[in-house]
Amino acid sequence: MLYQTDDENVPNTENIFETRPAYELVEELLIKTNSLVAEKIAAALPEKALLRRQSPPTPRRLATFGDRINRLGYNIDISSSAALQPSLFSLEDSDVRKVRLYAILF
Repeated sequence: MLYQTDDENVPNTENIFETRPAYELVEELLIKTNSLVAEKIAAALPEKALLRRQSPPTPRRLATFGDRINRLGYNIDISSSAALQPSLFSLEDSDVRKVRLYAILF
């Protein structure tokens, strides 16, 4: 998630699709670091599998988001993450997409 802030550090623009060379460099360094750490762990613990577990979204907040956006006339399916992502990406207006994704993430 990329965003710009105003003088009071309040986000005023955000876009998950725009990037800058500096962000790309940091992302590449993070990926490389994660890969090297994973190799070290795999070499030290070859019989173990380490899995990442992400918490599910808060059902109440997700339902509230779904109700609000659907009342605004956007058909968003919140039944699962597999259904939510294509619904969000199907929004044709990029400004609406940015605001909706920001509302979910924060």
